[in-house]
Amino acid sequence: MKTEKLYYKDAYIKEFDATVLSCEQRESCYDVVLDKTAFFPEAGGQTSDKGYIGNSRVIDAREIDGVIHHYVENAINVNDCVHCVLDFEERHNKMRSHTAEHIVSGLFHSLYGIENTGFHLGSSDVTFDTSEVVTAEMLMRVERLANEAVCKNVPVTAYMPADSELESLEYRSKLDLKEDVRIVHIEGYDDCACCAPHVAYTGEIGMIKFLDAVKHKSGSRIRMLAGMDAYDYLSEVTSEAHRISVLLCAPMTEVADEVERLHSSKCELDRMYSELGRELAVSKAEALSPTEGNAVLLSPIADNDALRALVNAAAPKVGGVTLALFGEDGAYRYVLYTESPDFNGIVKAANAALSGKGGGRAPMAQGSYKASLLEIKKYFEL
Repeated sequence: MKTEKLYYKDAYIKEFDATVLSCEQRESCYDVVLDKTAFFPEAGGQTSDKGYIGNSRVIDAREIDGVIHHYVENAINVNDCVHCVLDFEERHNKMRSHTAEHIVSGLFHSLYGIENTGFHLGSSDVTFDTSEVVTAEMLMRVERLANEAVCKNVPVTAYMPADSELESLEYRSKLDLKEDVRIVHIEGYDDCACCAPHVAYTGEIGMIKFLDAVKHKSGSRIRMLAGMDAYDYLSEVTSEAHRISVLLCAPMTEVADEVERLHSSKCELDRMYSELGRELAVSKAEALSPTEGNAVLLSPIADNDALRALVNAAAPKVGGVTLALFGEDGAYRYVLYTESPDFNGIVKAANAALSGKGGGRAPMAQGSYKASLLEIKKYFEL
């Protein structure tokens, strides 16, 4: 016997009574079937409702051949009449997010002929995939129109049309459905085959906000928030933007321009820093006395280019291993130079002795040592 779906009759049911038809033990839970339920099972990219059947926590729900199976933590007596309670706050969040996705997908379809090819609705954010790559301009336009739909507070209805009506009805669907097709209609925005609960009016959504869109297969994957999730996100972003504006002494609407200016300035300082490091490296190498042994040199500049410049400038004066270091005891970055035929052996042996890691191609290697300067100099017998 198929389970009676109470959420089809009323998406706002928070509590209900039902009769337990079966309860079977699984590996880590119990599989309970009721004669009727308001728990929406996982379907179409939306996770299942949570809540309680009696005193037993519902951790998941799935539909198999028209029968909804509730996976609960504790056993429940068959034939008992049980009181069931949904985690309605989570359910309502999903209703808002799912209806928001219908509005957005309907707009992409009507404006650009772009189809929704994938959908996932978790406990907070929504992700959905599109048949074509969407541009930033498309996102801005659809987001604004979607929020206008929210402000208009248009009705959202669901119905199962007769087969004769379905044949002539234009609606979105990712599947080729033939029977028991349920259409969710958002006046002026969308008609879509869907089995999930939705809000009664778009105004309940509150807010729709796109977070990002990345290329996915032949289209895009869009991440979106709706309702209080969108409000909480924007509140956090606004708070962070205010902190930045205070630090930069710039209006919140102009922080990006100020950050770009600072970034440009930093890049110039980095260039000057690197150039200074190379000049200091050459100067340090020029002061080095020639030796047939090894040489360990400290660089005052924390820059890999400076370390390499120091090694390259000093190596002609060194008969053995030339080692340039930057850091402090226990955390030194190194660049090692040697023209020895046993280049790999020298690098590996030093790494093993000095808790190091790194490597390279002869004659130069780079990496790090977790050792003190004294230990490094002792190892290279300086």
